[in-house]
Formats: sequence, structure tokens, C-alpha cells
Amino acid sequence: MRVRNSVDKNDARRLTPAEQHERRRQVIRAHKRGHTRTQIAADAGLSYTAVSKTIDRYESGGMAALAPSAEAAARGSSGCSARNRKRTPTNA
Repeated sequence: MRVRNSVDKNDARRLTPAEQHERRRQVIRAHKRGHTRTQIAADAGLSYTAVSKTIDRYESGGMAALAPSAEAAARGSSGCSARNRKRTPTNA
């Protein structure tokens, strides 16, 4: 089995809210098929922590708990909030 390092992992913060939601659904499908959290993390290119948080949210609130937040929906497809955006002379 190939061990992934942090460079191989995808930064979910760069995904659109819709893409993040689909990624969470993929995690839940693999979890329901009996895959371990470690296997899911390796297969999806996510951290163990991200996979665990997704599964925990699902188990406590169902699929509704995995829906994009209102803040994420407000950002739309930009994939970043104003506070995470690099400051340049044009947006300072």
C-alpha cells in the first residue's frame, strides 16, 4: 500500500461548496460499504481527521448535516472567503 504524504492530499478549502458536498457524500458511501476511516482517507486523498469529522457529522445529523453552510453558499464558487484571500493593492 502506498503511503500518501501531505502534498498528495487535496485541500478541500479550494473546492466549491458543491464539490465539497459531493466529496462528503463519497466518504459516507465508502463508510456504508464498510471501509475503514484510514482506507477512505487514503483512497480519497483526504486526511484522517477530515474523514472522521464527515462521518461524525453524518452520524449525528444525517445527510442534512453535510450540506454546505450558509457562509459557503454565500461565497458561491469562489472557494475562498475574503479573509483567506491574499491582500493585493486592488483588494486591500
